[in-house]
Amino acid sequence: MMKTLLEQDFVTYYNKNKESPVVANVSVRATQADYFELKDDESLVYSKGQGVAKYDNPSRCNVSVINYEDFVKSLPNRVKNAVAVGRDICDLIVYSNEHFLLNELTDTKPDYIPKKRIKARSQLLQTLQIILKVQSINQFANTHPVKQCCFFSQQPQTKLPDINVTVAFNRQNAYSHGFKTVNRDIENYGFEFWEFYATQTYLLSV
Repeated sequence: MMKTLLEQDFVTYYNKNKESPVVANVSVRATQADYFELKDDESLVYSKGQGVAKYDNPSRCNVSVINYEDFVKSLPNRVKNAVAVGRDICDLIVYSNEHFLLNELTDTKPDYIPKKRIKARSQLLQTLQIILKVQSINQFANTHPVKQCCFFSQQPQTKLPDINVTVAFNRQNAYSHGFKTVNRDIENYGFEFWEFYATQTYLLSV
């Protein structure tokens, strides 16, 4: 579904001058594995220990993964400029029947994570702003009860950011399934902002 919405509705919306038709191609990878990992490349879905974003999928939901950044980069310049000039874009779109998720992935050194975290929030927010302008994509996203923007770091966080939960013994690893942080801009679009570090996994619960 999301493949068609991007290739047709999204491209039509951002092909402002309508000079000529745009042929777009979105690659989708699907998995029902009970555990999988993701990277922002052509393969997208990996087994344990090979990716950056880590997902637990105990109910074996059918999960689809799109490399959104590569899709935008593949567009003709006139469309790509309308989408991306002056804007940040995130890496992946991940969705199931219940979940609609934007993912930003990084493997930067721990000392650089605070800056990357700030950048990731901008990438996720601006991607929301871009894709939800397309009415059909907005409607599709709203059919999912779980809507979240997720920042995944392959490296551990050296210092906990301010989060809206009580941290037991000041230990981040108490939260094996990541943690939600307050971001009013993202929340204004009906999404939550979640962070995952090192071995923390996203739990695809139904």
